[in-house]
Amino acid sequence: MENLFSDRKYFVKFNHVQSNVNDINSGIFQGGISSPLLFNLYVNDLNSVIINSNLYQFADDSVIVKNVYNENDKLLLQSDLNNVSEWCNCNSLKLNASKSVHMRVTLKAINELNQYTINNEIINTESIHKHLGIIIDNKLTFNSHVNYLCNKSLQKWAIIKRICNSVNGKILVNLYKTYILPLIEYGNSLIFTKTQIVLIEKVQRKITRNICYSLGYNDMSYYNRLQLLKLLPLEVRYKIKILKVIFKIKINKPHHLMHINNNYVFKDTRNGTVIDKPICRINFCKKNFIIYSIDLFNSLPKQIRNETKFSKFIQLCQEYFFKLCIN
Repeated sequence: MENLFSDRKYFVKFNHVQSNVNDINSGIFQGGISSPLLFNLYVNDLNSVIINSNLYQFADDSVIVKNVYNENDKLLLQSDLNNVSEWCNCNSLKLNASKSVHMRVTLKAINELNQYTINNEIINTESIHKHLGIIIDNKLTFNSHVNYLCNKSLQKWAIIKRICNSVNGKILVNLYKTYILPLIEYGNSLIFTKTQIVLIEKVQRKITRNICYSLGYNDMSYYNRLQLLKLLPLEVRYKIKILKVIFKIKINKPHHLMHINNNYVFKDTRNGTVIDKPICRINFCKKNFIIYSIDLFNSLPKQIRNETKFSKFIQLCQEYFFKLCIN
């Protein structure tokens, strides 16, 4: 490892002109096999200096979250920021305050402005911020994120149609599944409102109409188009994704959301398997993944809730929700 990172040099070459050769004194290989592990080792003790807040990390993106109710909470949060700055200085890192953002998430009308600093530089306060591909607003409505998904998907589809204007409909379906569908569904573990789901569904409505037109089908309904192209409504795919997590929790199968397992208590009743729903505020329920997923599972027919095979469970859910959409 020492030999790998010792005596590293770099130069820039452009139009047959080469720059001087310089030494590389810090950093890791971009795209190197060992680079993610080395980076994680380097920042592994960052959470030890954050005492009063919660730290969430993904690669080189870090977020500090704290409930702020009074002046003392503000001071505690600022203290953690100071600790992070000191930790960076000790580890030969530099924090850029202009690339850091402060967002206050609240439903209340706040007149006062909370200002926090990094190295005595004020952090910008924003009401909307894009983090890890998700556009978050200070009221957690996700309207901006939904609008971004719809516009981005349609723009990308327009480019695909222009490049592939001579291909047949079957290839267009594969292109849609490969390049557009993952974009539409990115971050769809968020709880969207009915209005937002309708907006997202309009994207697939328009694209399937274009595909069916290229296949020679001009006057088909949306759900007939989906059956022809072997697709599901986006709303159904959204619910199925959530129910896959619930089923894995039910059979104690490991998955990426294992930390939420303790929130689900399954009970066998005369009406089949159900999940106990915790008591909470109604407004909170509308935007809470756990409450929404419990209500979704409990709304399924008894036959589906009692199913023990994963593939059969998903098939029954798809058929059930598709019929609901048609009706």
